[in-house]
Amino acid sequence: MSQDKKGGIKRRDFLKIIGVAGGTAAVTAGCSNPAEQLIPYVIPPEGIIPGVPNFYASTCRECPAGCGIVVKNREGRAIKVEGNPKNPINMGGSCAEAQAMLQGLYNPDRIRSPLLRNDLGRLEPLGWDQAQKTLADKIQAVRSKGGSGKIVFLSDHIEGTLGNLISDWMSALGGQHLTYEVYSYEPLKEANRIVFGIDKIPTYNIDKTKYLLSFGADFLETWLSPTLYSRQFSEMHSYKDGSLGKFVYVDPRAGLTGVN
Repeated sequence: MSQDKKGGIKRRDFLKIIGVAGGTAAVTAGCSNPAEQLIPYVIPPEGIIPGVPNFYASTCRECPAGCGIVVKNREGRAIKVEGNPKNPINMGGSCAEAQAMLQGLYNPDRIRSPLLRNDLGRLEPLGWDQAQKTLADKIQAVRSKGGSGKIVFLSDHIEGTLGNLISDWMSALGGQHLTYEVYSYEPLKEANRIVFGIDKIPTYNIDKTKYLLSFGADFLETWLSPTLYSRQFSEMHSYKDGSLGKFVYVDPRAGLTGVN
């Protein structure tokens, strides 16, 4: 940088420095996060202490296994999901789907309101009040023509209180509740009923076996409850009794279970 005879900075160089500094500040400001308002609670809701998280026990619905989870909540916002150590299915463990469920909850492209298909076949958002009225009118129109059997509630597999509520509602309307699952275990349930007389999906104590033979049952990745069977499989492969259980897997695909 050029200097005058007295050791100072020339006016032209000084203006160059100011221009570069100003441009840098403008670029930095343009790349920063948008300003947000921080509004504190005047009167916090009951049960909420700002800065102190609350934990709620719940059930994961990312797959039919229904593992127990604990949701960490800060100021009414869920921020973390972990397995519930007191749940007999997963005993504190959690899979990748459970860890990623918050991504679906806060996905900006998620469905935020009821949708109604227009005459062009496109889905358009609908207000909740209008959606309830439209649904009630459609149900009433079908029932008035004696077509109650055409009323169908289609969903994935739902159990517990919500499942009972849906079943009672469909029974009152004369309709039916149809469920769809990507991984259907009805054949397994029927086989259990025929062989053992128990009309339920069976569970297996893999941790207590010495020789495990699996024909396409990818229990470490998709089959029944991967979190439960992953834990049991690791116990089967331990030397807790002085021996190591043997595992044979028969399947054309080398999935996660096959490579183990």
